[in-house]
Amino acid sequence: MQDPSNIFTTSIDIAIASAGVLCAIAPVLRNNTVAGIVFATAAGLGFVAAPGIWATVIDITRRGPGILGGFLTGAGNVGGALGTIVFPWLVARLGWQLSLQIAGYTGVISGLLWFWVDASRQIDMVQQAPSLPPASIEPVDTLLVEFYRLKKSGITS
Repeated sequence: MQDPSNIFTTSIDIAIASAGVLCAIAPVLRNNTVAGIVFATAAGLGFVAAPGIWATVIDITRRGPGILGGFLTGAGNVGGALGTIVFPWLVARLGWQLSLQIAGYTGVISGLLWFWVDASRQIDMVQQAPSLPPASIEPVDTLLVEFYRLKKSGITS
């Protein structure tokens, strides 16, 4: 479980779960204007969570935030692509109201899953390299002079 004092992951939990709840509630509202406002608020909460998600990516990996961020983006794109296939299929079989509620419940589940993300725990603990004795490196010009001397004496070909 995460550290409750971590404001980024806590804001992600609350924002995503709240967006899911609002998406599940909006379809049953009788007033279309209120339902639209509730949907817009849910969409806005998705933007509230975004900075915390990217901060978490940077917090949990110091060596590969680009790799993890790419994986996160790719997984989101796969989810978006599947959503465009699955959602119309759900609407055709269950209707708009229940389909939107199911979409909202997936948001609630996503928000709850963030409770298990612990941004204070590194996934790529960097180990300290063993200390080596300082190497004696001769300047390049000294090495070239020595090579030229050996070549002239016929030792190297």
